[in-house]
Amino acid sequence: WSLPVTLRYSTGGESATRVVLLDSATSVVDLGGEPAWIYPKADARGYYRWQMSDEALSSLTAAASARLTEAERMDLIGNLAAQLGAGTLEGGAFLAALERLAADPEPMVVASVLDHVDDLQRAFVPADLEPAFAAYLRRALRPALDRLGLMPRDGESETATLVRPRLLFWLGDNGQDEEVLRFAEEKAAAYLEDPGSVPPSIASVCLNLASLSGDAERFEMLRLRFEAAATPTERDRYLGSLGWFRDPAVVDRALDYAFSGPLRTNELFSIPMRVRQTTAGRQRAYVWLTRNYAQMGERLPEMYQSFLPLFAGGCSAERLESARSFFSRPEHQAAGTERSLGRVSAQVNECLTLRAREGQSVRTFLETAES
Repeated sequence: WSLPVTLRYSTGGESATRVVLLDSATSVVDLGGEPAWIYPKADARGYYRWQMSDEALSSLTAAASARLTEAERMDLIGNLAAQLGAGTLEGGAFLAALERLAADPEPMVVASVLDHVDDLQRAFVPADLEPAFAAYLRRALRPALDRLGLMPRDGESETATLVRPRLLFWLGDNGQDEEVLRFAEEKAAAYLEDPGSVPPSIASVCLNLASLSGDAERFEMLRLRFEAAATPTERDRYLGSLGWFRDPAVVDRALDYAFSGPLRTNELFSIPMRVRQTTAGRQRAYVWLTRNYAQMGERLPEMYQSFLPLFAGGCSAERLESARSFFSRPEHQAAGTERSLGRVSAQVNECLTLRAREGQSVRTFLETAES
């Protein structure tokens, strides 16, 4: 079919646009000279994907903030992710491009970068690559946090306030940024002493980061705070922090508390969904679910039971096969379960395909960059 494409480009130092109607397999467009750069989707308008040479893409991403609008830069990130999924962009090139785009001065563009970091971690970062991935995150994301500052500033944009806690968490957790972790510990301690002393926008993330290395004693303290919370915000904040511990014994205690504690129906998934944020945690949460399925069925309306196969998500063929077997049993088939399992199967298989195709490229990029 005919496809209208709007090109943004620069010739002779001037930016211009040109609308082209693609109505054949190939088309040659005269831009009136050799363009210094081209963006194939001006104003991010249109329902199509595009690709260009590696050299042109590298040049474009390196100077995107100076050449493209904010909407175009966000669209650029989405297009790169689509290329990665389609196999037209190598994994290492994708990481390199994200690192360049994370330097963008606009928080919303940085947020678009963060939207894809979780997928990278899930698909490409086994335990032995975690140090190299942490170094990558510090290189890519720490400059953005430095621009925003650790603390909210008077008059800052709403997007800056929303992006800061995401940067803090990725840098503190997967990035293992020592300054961020110290900052989170200090602010968590201050919040526990006087909740009003810590800006609400960073209170939760600081409590969560402080839980990462916490022990059973800290878990018990936060549990008591949760049960004594006087406001819904405090209750949600303390409950959320109970799901971020990494000590296996404390994680098991937290998962058990999801049933044994005074949690409301809408709070049952709060802890296990946070536990699922790591490779080991996804497996631990899945095992917890299968062991407690009957009890879960007693607490959840049937319409919510259909979402339980989502616990098999991630990038593990073994866990997916286990889930197919588990949810094939009649007693584990609430209405809608088969549909949810189909969605999980598609997600896991897509992740495994991506890992098989681009895993070595990502590994080479991370190990080379770290050295």
